[in-house]
Amino acid sequence: MRAPVRFVGAVAALALVMILGLTGAGRVAAGGTSLTITVTLSGNGNGYYNADGGIHCVRSGGITSGTCSHTYDLSAGPLEWGDAYSSELDSCYVQGASCINGGTGGAGYLEPGSADQHVSIEFRLLDPVTITVKKSGTGSGTVKSTPRGISCGSDCKSDYPKSSSFTLTATPKSGSKFTKWTGGPCDSQDATCTFNVSGGPYTVTAVFTAKLVPTPTPGVTKAPATPEVTAAPEVTDGPTPIAPTPFPSSAAEVTAGPAPTSPPPTTPAADTSDRSTLILVLGSVLVILLAGAGLFAMRSRRASLPPPSPPSPPPAA
Repeated sequence: MRAPVRFVGAVAALALVMILGLTGAGRVAAGGTSLTITVTLSGNGNGYYNADGGIHCVRSGGITSGTCSHTYDLSAGPLEWGDAYSSELDSCYVQGASCINGGTGGAGYLEPGSADQHVSIEFRLLDPVTITVKKSGTGSGTVKSTPRGISCGSDCKSDYPKSSSFTLTATPKSGSKFTKWTGGPCDSQDATCTFNVSGGPYTVTAVFTAKLVPTPTPGVTKAPATPEVTAAPEVTDGPTPIAPTPFPSSAAEVTAGPAPTSPPPTTPAADTSDRSTLILVLGSVLVILLAGAGLFAMRSRRASLPPPSPPSPPPAA
């Protein structure tokens, strides 16, 4: 009969271990050589959840941070484990219909073959004060809070405990500047506003103004520089003017057309200026005109002379 008694005792001991292992916070049975515990914290209150082996999950200002999930290796066998969760003095954690200020979770062993676990806790402020941030003006920017909770842009409203110090910091975006705060306890403060949370609720507006972009002035174009006037080069090798031939005094003097008394004009050098060339051309034309006029006058004069008298007859013998 001793064998059945030992068998029954072993079964009972194993059942007791399993019961103790499943009475911790959120334990569920499944299988595998590893186990993952994931924590979800919610609510407007502040608190934390810790678990042996690497979980430290924090709720503050409506934001969850820290290490909220961890995978435990159970390949070597059961792992002793415990958890704890607690709220801060201004908060409580919700358990059923109660709001409890602090507490401790279960303790036991994580067994190979156990399922992954999920723990959910809500933290709630005991006496919340709501702070709301708005933005206005022609510019743009962001507003963030310390303690965290407000990051406006996206999250512009959060709850905070009374009797706490609170800071709002306004940061303009490129092309804008922070102008002022309006409403609430931030009036007359600069871009960093600090006050104590007391009565509330508070609504604070940050005013951002767009920077004026100067209108570009058309560039003044300089007038083109007046070209330097270079004096005409002195003519040193120009042709010698040709004097007109005087009219003959009688028909006998007209023997031939006027002969040039000076050598023909030479071709101006390649570097002679246009002005010298023009003078040369005009002078040559003038000489030709004068010569033609003289020849025409001589012919007219010859035509007007009386014909010569016939020779006298020889005297009689």
